[in-house]
Amino acid sequence: MNSTHPEPSRRTTVWLDDKPNWFKIDTQPRVSQTPDQQMNSGPESVTIPAAGPTIRVSPLKILQTTEDLWQTYEPVVEIFLGRSVCLAHRRTKKAELVNIERLKQQSSSVVTMVESMTQVSHPSFPSLLDCYHHGDDAFLVWEPVELSVNQILASRCPITESDIAAIVRPVLDGIKYLRDQGKALPILSMDTILLTESGQVKIAAVERSCEITASEMDAPTLKLLALAEIVEKLMKKNPPPHPWSAEVQHLPEQLRSLSVEELLQVSVPFSVSTTNSPNSENVSQTTGTGWRLKILVKVANKTASHRVDFFDRS
Repeated sequence: MNSTHPEPSRRTTVWLDDKPNWFKIDTQPRVSQTPDQQMNSGPESVTIPAAGPTIRVSPLKILQTTEDLWQTYEPVVEIFLGRSVCLAHRRTKKAELVNIERLKQQSSSVVTMVESMTQVSHPSFPSLLDCYHHGDDAFLVWEPVELSVNQILASRCPITESDIAAIVRPVLDGIKYLRDQGKALPILSMDTILLTESGQVKIAAVERSCEITASEMDAPTLKLLALAEIVEKLMKKNPPPHPWSAEVQHLPEQLRSLSVEELLQVSVPFSVSTTNSPNSENVSQTTGTGWRLKILVKVANKTASHRVDFFDRS
């Protein structure tokens, strides 16, 4: 495939002071957790490439258990977040919620998925906390998320330029992180872009990412075209005529025509920190886009239609 990218047809965008800027958003890899028991063998630590100091991350192991998982976790409800997961909590720590994904797959394929997750250390992806193997089933225990962008679209909350910025930037960061490892997301949709209660953006399905060659690192494969469509749908959420700035109106076009590096260097609405930043917990309380996404999550939870079912343990 042609890896060259056409030059933008207009001059470089320059944002006003009240607009966000790519360069002022920081990202920081996270450190995964390590269960004590293990089913598969492997090195004691693996090196994760990161923008900044090298971080060594302990690999996640599959816990072989003869005990029913639901004796440890209490299921609350089954929800749809790009795939069906169970919202649950530990019976001994009811305040700590998790998302549990149940897989009926061969243990070898689950091991491959878990090994793939040990190679991922980036705040744009959900943390895999634990993995259990019981009988014919595997259970992936994920950090909890509240909803997807699809549910935000179905809510009554209006979308701002800062909201779009705070969603797009972490997704681009995640795409670039995988691309640098020679991988790409298997899918990117409004159902697979998730938000946590605090407004952090997480991309689902990274454990199923596929390897790609240099010639395949184009906009369709990297899911930049899919991201452009998502931005357009978010912009259409506000009733017309909405006064979107020219810069935001050009964002879908740029996602389709520019490389990831070029996109990260284009001045788009990101002058403030998001909740995916390392210091976001302090910053987002008073400024930045973090508080907006946090409010967006709360409003969407109250006004959007959720796919919720009673959980079936069988």
